[in-house]
Parts: sequence; structure tokens; C-alpha cells
Amino acid sequence: MLEVVFCAYLLLLLLRPQEWLASLHEVPVLQVLLLTCLALWLFRGRKAIGLPQFPLLVWFVVATVISAAAIGWLGLIPVQYERLGPTLAMFAVLTTVAQPLPMLRRIMLLTILSACAMVLHGHLQLGAGVGWTGTKPMLGRIAYSGIFNDPNDLGQLFVVCIAFCLYLRTGASGRARLLLAAAILWLGYGIYLTDSRGTMLAALAVLALIAARRYGKIVLIVLGVLLVPLLVLYTRFGEISAQEQSASERVEAWYQGFQMFLGRPLTGVGLGQFIEHNALTAHNSIMLPMAELGLLGFIPWFGIVVVTAQMVYWLAFGARTPRDYGTEASAVQAEREAGFGLLLMAVGFAVSAFFLSTSYKHMFFFVVALIVARFYHARQILVGAPPLTLPSVLPRVAALSFAAIAGMWVLTRVLL
Repeated sequence: MLEVVFCAYLLLLLLRPQEWLASLHEVPVLQVLLLTCLALWLFRGRKAIGLPQFPLLVWFVVATVISAAAIGWLGLIPVQYERLGPTLAMFAVLTTVAQPLPMLRRIMLLTILSACAMVLHGHLQLGAGVGWTGTKPMLGRIAYSGIFNDPNDLGQLFVVCIAFCLYLRTGASGRARLLLAAAILWLGYGIYLTDSRGTMLAALAVLALIAARRYGKIVLIVLGVLLVPLLVLYTRFGEISAQEQSASERVEAWYQGFQMFLGRPLTGVGLGQFIEHNALTAHNSIMLPMAELGLLGFIPWFGIVVVTAQMVYWLAFGARTPRDYGTEASAVQAEREAGFGLLLMAVGFAVSAFFLSTSYKHMFFFVVALIVARFYHARQILVGAPPLTLPSVLPRVAALSFAAIAGMWVLTRVLL
């Protein structure tokens, strides 16, 4: 029952018919479905709450409250959590729902189908000047409704779905492989229509990773030689320079983010308050929580990133020895293939997120939840999983958090 309700919720979350169908405008269908999922999840076993992401998330939530109190505006919390609260609820439910491998694949397929529909929406949108959602293009770049009303966020979804397609093609039948290949091309066309340079780089990173694994370094080099010139000629990559307005504005936003961080290094300027101090958002998923929440909130947020990266690395490269010798080799191989598929997803998301402010958005928690669910399941049947607990990971998390801050500072100073 939980799985069925969650699939319905996911479709409505992505496609947003409640926003563009007049008959659904006054019906809180998305909220009802999520609350139903949460209620069913509370009575479901196999919760992954013992993994470090959950205590880090609690720490993060507490940090947002302290940050709001530090700037003297506790009224900020209800406003921000009206948006963030449902995202966190989705995360908790998904870490349980996505544990069975067939369910993970079903979630991937639903996401791919939704993304392909959004590409069609964008294609029609450019031709007619407006899509069926009522959304217009943004300076010639396609956009959707709701959480994907920005071309960059939309492009990020397409990259993640390309990673899903590449994974699902493994072991698929001939007809299914052909359909998934067509979906990859269609989603690539969608990325082109978003004209998002960050997501184009992310798509290249995903293709590079799969090419290096399957065909070796020579094919990877050939791929780069062929694709990079095409990007320069036919996309906004050809406009990149130190003086190009979009790039310079982003670097300036990073610099302003550091000024916010230095002004309030412990608690930041408050959740959602970056744009109150700068005309543009941070355009970087590391800079945003660092400036808004200071060290108190950035360390747990970045800790979620660090621990999730460790999980997906083990899933892709270390998950190989069954706990029970009765476990079939095909089951072990299926876990490793799923792990590599999630690694493709994580790489695509991470590359695009470096240029976007996705630190607290649905896609960040969606990506993390899928990896947490797979890790929780895989360590039940395979040995060798890293013993991840909050006390064991905290020193590494703290050290890497400071390293990330230092790295962003160096990069900003170099680019200014």
C-alpha cells in the first residue's frame, strides 16, 4: 500500500497537474498523499534511521532554528519549513520505499517518464510560446511548473534520468534497451533546450564515467574530443569568459556568500536569507548552506554529502561478498550494478549542483534517499559495508567541511 501511494505522490510531485488543472487547484491532493505515506511509513519496518544521515538531518534542523534565533527572527522558521518540511518527509519515506530493487527500478521509470513528458512540454512551449502548464520559456530556455520552473533545475532532472536510463539498460531486453536509448537521446535534447551549461557538464560527466567503465580511456578521450567542440559551437559554452555576465555574477555571489559567512561564521544569515543580502542566489550548493547557516548548519549538511558519497562508492565498487553463501551470484551482481547506476546519478547531480542552489531542494534529498535505501538493503545481504555511525564519521566530516570551505575560498579568489 505504501509503495502505491508513494508512486502516486511522486507522479504528482514531478508533473504538478494540481497546478495547471483548474479542477485540482483547491484540492490538497499532494499534501494528502504525502501525509498518507508518512502515516503508513510510521508503521513500516526497515527504517534506515540508524544511519548517519538521520541524526545529521536532526542536527541540521536544530541549526536552522538556532540560526533564525540568532538573527532575531524565529518567525522565519514556519515560512521556510512550509517548503522544507514536505521535502524532509519525502526523504524519510523514500529511504524505506526504495529498498527493494524492483521498487527502485519502478521509481526510476516513473521519474524517466515524467522527465520525458517535460521535454515534450518544453518542445511545445518553445513553438507556441507557452506550455500546457501555462509556463513560458525563460529567455528562450524551457521551463516547467512547480519545483522545476527554473531551466537549470529542469536540466538537472534530465541528467539524473539519463543516469537512470543507462543503469536500466543493463540486463534489459532488446526492445527495452532500444526504448531506453531513445529516452536518453530525448532527454539529451531536453538538456539542449534548457541551455544550462552546468547540466551539460553534468551529462558529459555521466557519459564519461560510463564510457570509462565499459570501453576504456581511449573511448573517453574520443568522446571528449567530439562533444566539447559541439558544445562550444551550439550552446552558451561559447560565451564563457572571465568577463561574461552570467559567470561574473555567480562568482560575485560566491564572494558575497563569503562575506555573509565571515560576518556570522557560527550561525549564518538565516535559512532562505541569502537573497536578502545579494540580488542573486548563491548558484552553488556548498556556498548556500555555508552562508545561510554558518558552521553550525553547514557541517551537518556537508556531513550528509560526505557519508552518502562513502555509501555510493561502496555500493559501486566494494559490495561483492555475500553474507550468506546461499545468496546467488546474480543477486550480488545486481546490487553492484544498482550501486554503479546510483553512482552515475550522484555524479550527474553533484556536477550540476556545483552551479546551482539545490542544497535543500527535493532533488538533493531524492538522490540521497535512494542511496541510503540501497545501502541499508545491501548491507543486509553483503559483508564489508563501512561501519557508518555518527561518532565514527564526525571527525572526517568536520575535516572535510573545513576543507570544502577553504577550497571554495581559493576558487573564488582565483576567479575574481
